[in-house]
Amino acid sequence: MNVFYRWLLFIAIGLIVVVVAGYFLVVSGVLGLNNPNVSMYPVRGVDVSHHQGVINWEEVSESGYAFAFIKATEGGDHRDNNFVYNWKEAQKAGLKVSAYHYYSFCKTPTEQFLNFSNVVPKSIGGIPPAIDLEYDKNCNSAVDVGGFRKSLLVFVTKIKDFYNVSPVLYCNEDFYLKYLAASDFDDCLIWVRNTYKRPDIGDGVLYEFWQYSSKGSVEGVKGFVDLNVFNGTKDQFNQMFPN
Repeated sequence: MNVFYRWLLFIAIGLIVVVVAGYFLVVSGVLGLNNPNVSMYPVRGVDVSHHQGVINWEEVSESGYAFAFIKATEGGDHRDNNFVYNWKEAQKAGLKVSAYHYYSFCKTPTEQFLNFSNVVPKSIGGIPPAIDLEYDKNCNSAVDVGGFRKSLLVFVTKIKDFYNVSPVLYCNEDFYLKYLAASDFDDCLIWVRNTYKRPDIGDGVLYEFWQYSSKGSVEGVKGFVDLNVFNGTKDQFNQMFPN
């Protein structure tokens, strides 16, 4: 092998090593693809469930986090084991909180509302309840767009009537454009997931929250935790969520 081809081989091997190392750094959470500028997004938050174990919320607060989305329920009967602890301790530490429900394509909106409302206090304050909307490999393939919107609207309306506030809708950009870009949900707040770049949900539509990482590291939380920002200033955050 002559010198030219030997150098080409070395370069190719070097590129492969860099790509593989970069992949493992991203997967391990050492390297984050997103790191929103603090001056543009000064209000930081987390979203958690029982998967994070017992959280030291005082340490989370002392690390500069101002809000938390806390899993309460899923589908028609599942309840998160750590919800009560997280709900009380996060508020005690001074964070503004929202309880979220993982919406199931398999269950009726009435079943899911009853599950959620039996767990989450009526006088919640802070950030409105959130609905986690994701593609469900078990059920959503059989649900048409119109049918899904109709079902979700029932759930959203029940949340509004019971808690006297419009909920937050969590999804990625594709889900929003397929299911939620409709006037039925104009009064809902949007919490969008994009762990690669700043979200764009089209036509100048604004989002209130952005989940930018699923592999964050936060004092007081063991292992990975999802990281979020509020899309606005501290004053806007406090005006929107005064309690």
